[in-house]
Amino acid sequence: SLSSSSSSSTPSIMPLVKVTSPTLDLAGKTKAVLLFGASWHEGCYLIEAVLTALSTTSDTIFVASIDAEEVSELADKYNVTAVRTLIFSNGDTVMDRLDDGQATFLPAGDQRPKV
Repeated sequence: SLSSSSSSSTPSIMPLVKVTSPTLDLAGKTKAVLLFGASWHEGCYLIEAVLTALSTTSDTIFVASIDAEEVSELADKYNVTAVRTLIFSNGDTVMDRLDDGQATFLPAGDQRPKV
């Protein structure tokens, strides 16, 4: 379950989800960040740590880690051609992406890579 069943006034936090199934329903999730990685890629662990921290700060952002080789159906669906690909979506609509092949994978501040 992605929501807390506790009755406290603390908002429920969506933890980082490890996706192992080829089905991923993002309908109803207004903000989602998907990391497509691979177990052999050391850089994926660093990005996953950052995304885990992000996932603990918001109950409105769905954050998921997907092994692109093990769940190749999803990698194909999102046209993932390199591991360490971040997909930013609004529901089922992809809003932006960062691929490992880009010169600046994680920009400083709020600067975005020029495309």
